[in-house]
Amino acid sequence: MEPGFVLDRGHNSAATNVATWFSGVPVRNWWRGIRTKGLEQVELTTHLCKKCGYVEFRATEKRDK
Repeated sequence: MEPGFVLDRGHNSAATNVATWFSGVPVRNWWRGIRTKGLEQVELTTHLCKKCGYVEFRATEKRDK
């Protein structure tokens, strides 16, 4: 397993991005939020068990940095 994080990119409830995993640890930038430049990025899909509520994320494809 490789450490990483998922960003919440919602803005005014607009659905404009798919959840994305970023490599490494989040580094805050006071001007632009979390720094992502140069980090590996992978889009995610989710699966839900309707019986128990378990949610699982799966990597789908790498994105350009």
